[in-house]
Amino acid sequence: MIRDSFFLWVIWITMFSITLEGQAQVSLSLRFVPADGRYHVYLTPQSSPLGANATLTDGSSQITLTSSTGGNLMPTNIQTVGSATVWSLITTTRNTGDVASGAPAGTDFFVFAPGGNFNLGYMTGVEVELFNFTVSGTCTGNLGFLAGGTQTAAGGTLNIGSYYSVLGFPGGIGVNHFNQVYNVDAPCNPVTPIVCQARAHTLSKNP
Repeated sequence: MIRDSFFLWVIWITMFSITLEGQAQVSLSLRFVPADGRYHVYLTPQSSPLGANATLTDGSSQITLTSSTGGNLMPTNIQTVGSATVWSLITTTRNTGDVASGAPAGTDFFVFAPGGNFNLGYMTGVEVELFNFTVSGTCTGNLGFLAGGTQTAAGGTLNIGSYYSVLGFPGGIGVNHFNQVYNVDAPCNPVTPIVCQARAHTLSKNP
C-alpha cells in the first residue's frame, strides 16, 4: 500500500510538472543596445500556438521591469515595434512592493501593457521585439524582469506581476505563459561608446 501510494505520488508530481511546462511558452529578454542608447524588450516563443485565432494575445498582458530604488529611474520615449499594438508604461511604483506577495524589497516597478487584445506572429524559437525605451535618472546594478505571478504593491492595491497570455498556447487566455528570461543585459548606467572621427589634413608645401 505504501509503495503503491509512493508511485501514485511520483506520477502525480510528474504530470503536474509536465502541465506547468506545457503552459509556460514565452521567454522574455531585456538588452541595452549601445548603438542606439536604448533598452529593447524581446519575446521568444518556445512553441508555435495552435488552433483557431491562435495568435490572439490577451490585452490584459503586462510586462513588469524592475530597478533598484533610490535613483528615480524612469523609462521614457517608449517606442513600439510593429503595428500589432501599442505598448505603454501604465504603472510606476517605487519601493512599495508587498514582500509577502513575492515582490522584492528595495525595488522600483515599471509595468508596461499593450493597448488591448492583439495578434502577433509567434513561431517556435523566433525572437520578436516588442518595444524599446530610453531612461532618465539612475539606479545601481541592472534592470530586470519581475517574475510572472500574483505579486502586488502598495498594500495589495496594485497588481504588478508579469503576465503574458496567448489563446493558442495550452490553457488559452487567462493562463500565464511567461515563464523565464534569457540574455538579460541591461545595466542601469551603461557607458555609450564614443565614436571618434578622424579629420584628414592636406599639407601644402610653400613655394
